[in-house]
Amino acid sequence: MALDSGDIINLVLLRFALIAGGVLILLLIGSAVLVMLKRRGTVGQETVNRVREHAVPLARSVMENRRRGGRGRR
Repeated sequence: MALDSGDIINLVLLRFALIAGGVLILLLIGSAVLVMLKRRGTVGQETVNRVREHAVPLARSVMENRRRGGRGRR
């Protein structure tokens, strides 16, 4: 069962589409939750600042890990 270049390209594109679709779904769910919390009044500037305090170091470590060529924790 040999794969020719067309099959390999199709598999790579399918993988990309699944990853992009998953990221899009996560973003939609996250934004819906954020809008729901904002309407309730439970998300204020303090909450946003706390999230930012945790997210910025995490994003920096991920970017540094990518720069070094690591794939992250699995």
